[in-house]
Amino acid sequence: MQPRFSHQRNRALTRVEVLVVIAVVVLLIGFLFPALEAAKQKTRRIACVNNLKQMGGGFRLWEDNHNDKYPMQVSETNGGAMEWTNTGKAYLLWQTMSNGLRSPKILHCPADTGRIAATNFSIGFSDARFQ
Repeated sequence: MQPRFSHQRNRALTRVEVLVVIAVVVLLIGFLFPALEAAKQKTRRIACVNNLKQMGGGFRLWEDNHNDKYPMQVSETNGGAMEWTNTGKAYLLWQTMSNGLRSPKILHCPADTGRIAATNFSIGFSDARFQ
C-alpha cells in the first residue's frame, strides 16, 4: 500500500452531484410509471378481447353440437336456455354452456375491477356477479 500524498485529490461525489443524480432518477421514475400503467391497461384490454373470443368459441361449439342452434334457441327441456334468457336469468345461459367454456373467469373482464370473477359454474355463480 502506497502512502497518500497531500496533492492527491479525493475522488467522491459532492453533495450537489448526489442531489443531481437523485433528481434525475426521480424524473426517470416519474416518466416511467405512466408508461407502465398504460402497458397494464393494454394488457387488460387484450385479455378482454381474448375472453370474448373464447366465449364466441363456446357458442360455436355449442351450436355445432345442437343442430346449428344457439342455447337461446333451444328449450330448457332439450338442454338449452330459452326460458331462462326470456325471464332475465341470462347467467344460466353460461351455466348451460359450461362444458364448452374452460372457466367462468373468461366471463369477467380483467379491466373491470368492481366485480370478482367466479371460480366455477356451480358455487357462487349467479347474476349478482354480472350487475
